[in-house]
Amino acid sequence: MTLTVNPIQIYCDSADLSEVSHYAQRDIVSGFTTNPTIFRAMGIESYLEASRQLAEAAFPKEVSLEVIADENQEMLRQAKILRSLGNNTFIKIPITNTLGESTSKVVEQLLKDGIPVNLTAVFTLRQIHDLQFLLKGDVAPLIISVFAGRLADIGQDAESVVRDFVRFKSQLSENCRILWASSREVFNVIQASRCGCDIITLTPDFIKKMSNFGKDPEVFSLETVKMFSTDAIQSGYSF
Repeated sequence: MTLTVNPIQIYCDSADLSEVSHYAQRDIVSGFTTNPTIFRAMGIESYLEASRQLAEAAFPKEVSLEVIADENQEMLRQAKILRSLGNNTFIKIPITNTLGESTSKVVEQLLKDGIPVNLTAVFTLRQIHDLQFLLKGDVAPLIISVFAGRLADIGQDAESVVRDFVRFKSQLSENCRILWASSREVFNVIQASRCGCDIITLTPDFIKKMSNFGKDPEVFSLETVKMFSTDAIQSGYSF
């Protein structure tokens, strides 16, 4: 695998313990992210117990675990519980609650308390402008997760938006990193890298596909043709 752009950290987006344990031992992955939707899709019943197991499986690499509350004080309470699961935990706080109200006060309190935060579901620079005054000086690490894939889904130029976030980061704490979230294809790694992004989240399937970087396109073309032919033959299709 050869990248001809700026280096970037790969975070694996998964709540599968076997996948997390596997990539915790692999240099290609620097950390992990997950969310309640992933937990539900896996049929996880105990959110807290699953979070504890993930923190343990990911150690010593970072893992972002999300609060499930919608009210500030309960977010703070849950954040402290999730943080207690391990020093490798970052606490995911949504940029707003379900009423669209900013969670900046929650973020401010957690950072001042020394709790690392992953600010998630961020779509616009306007959403984080009120964080600027919070993030000067000695505060805990902050990851700003820009949902580039979902921006692309609505016809936005995700790469341009992420570049704006990277430029804005210079006004924030040195402990702040920009993350390209909701990846839609492996090429997003190239895009995020050339934007100057610090981190990109990828599903395990996308991480595996990165092994194709640098492959000769004509070789890949021939492999694809052979795959189509093999499948047609093995399926017994005829005219």
